[in-house]
Amino acid sequence: NRRGYECPEERDYYPYWHPTHWRDIVVFTNDHEKRCEYYKKESQNVKNKGYCKYPDNYLQFKEAQGHNLNNGNEVRMKNNKEECENHWVEHGGEMVKPVWVEKGTWNMDAPDCLPSPWSRDNHHGNNMDGFMNSYNWTVPDDIVHKNCVLRLRYNITAGELPDGGFDPAINASLNAEKDDAPTGLDVATMHGLPKDNDRGYYFQQDAVVKVFDIPNSDVKLDLEVTLNTNQYGRTFEDRTHVFEIRKRPDDIPKDAKIHNLNVRGKRGNIVQTYPGVEYDYQPNRLEVDQGDYIHIQWTGADSNPGNNAGQGRARTDRNNIVPLREITYPKEGAWEDEAHGCFACNYPEVFTNSTNLLG
Repeated sequence: NRRGYECPEERDYYPYWHPTHWRDIVVFTNDHEKRCEYYKKESQNVKNKGYCKYPDNYLQFKEAQGHNLNNGNEVRMKNNKEECENHWVEHGGEMVKPVWVEKGTWNMDAPDCLPSPWSRDNHHGNNMDGFMNSYNWTVPDDIVHKNCVLRLRYNITAGELPDGGFDPAINASLNAEKDDAPTGLDVATMHGLPKDNDRGYYFQQDAVVKVFDIPNSDVKLDLEVTLNTNQYGRTFEDRTHVFEIRKRPDDIPKDAKIHNLNVRGKRGNIVQTYPGVEYDYQPNRLEVDQGDYIHIQWTGADSNPGNNAGQGRARTDRNNIVPLREITYPKEGAWEDEAHGCFACNYPEVFTNSTNLLG
């Protein structure tokens, strides 16, 4: 389907117990002092991962016998070495034992693990410095391929889950017995109430709570909490981007830095491009040393909405990079005296007998 071969369980859990083909680059967490050690040591970058290999066509064989998830007669498969090697199953009229297969590590450094940078809640926007949150990844020299895939996952665990969801007691045993019934998750004691209370402080779908407790009063003020229990511990975004990593040109020294400069954004005004942006650069501020190289990459499409603002043929993205003239009004914090380029000007600099675009 439109999600390809996505596995929901693998999508929602990190680190994952099963081998995958993903190499980990970086993890951001708002509890890095507690979690980073765990994330780093459990990554397949450094930890051998295995799986329980069952006989070929085992699941099809069991399904033919009437086993499936819809009738409560599902097939349970083992996900750890000890249970796998002691698990006998019927297959083809005989009892056989699955085999634990180890795929090994990726034999590379553990991923970086850093504190989550600040951003306004429910908004993918600028950080406290006024720039988009980003991570500077140094591409390994031994990766050269025409089809590389970068995966970005954004996972959220709500504050009602004890220990950020790391508590092993938070599992399926707490599920509600039926739709719209309270779950077994205790949210009342977080607010100084007994777990069994008459104020509606239960973790359930669209809970109705009594905020005020006024004895001997006819005042009734019930608030319905717009709460979807499916959303309180899950991956909200799981996106992949295909790109290419090429071999470093032979005429560039091996110890030279190559900085990536991307054009980003799309055709349109600020309203039409939201939640994206109008044309811009990533990074917005690129500081390089003499002897460094800049790799400029372009992006765009010929399929923008037909009425989006812009010059040239409708629906198309076309980009140029040109320097602007000297600053008219200095802007505090913008490189001060070293700045070149007028933030509020529209016309490009005039060049005479010069072929050096970057000045």
